[in-house]
Amino acid sequence: MPVQTAWSSLHGLRHGDSPSLNSFPMIGPMLLSDLPFAHETAAGASAVGFFDPSSAVALADAMERVLRGDHTQLKPVPQRPLAGS
Repeated sequence: MPVQTAWSSLHGLRHGDSPSLNSFPMIGPMLLSDLPFAHETAAGASAVGFFDPSSAVALADAMERVLRGDHTQLKPVPQRPLAGS
């Protein structure tokens, strides 16, 4: 059984369902592309930083800050209904 199918079965998802990131066990902060799908998917997460997806420098800077222990860029993302729900 493919890993994605096994994970989906474990979490009660049907093929084609899109879980939010809060469905995954979280160990630490997340850095995500500042794109609409990432904001929607991150709903409910407690420590998320968004970076310009067209800038490798922005991602590198965000990663360096988190690795230094500077979490000031990380914010909670409010839970909201998924589009089309």
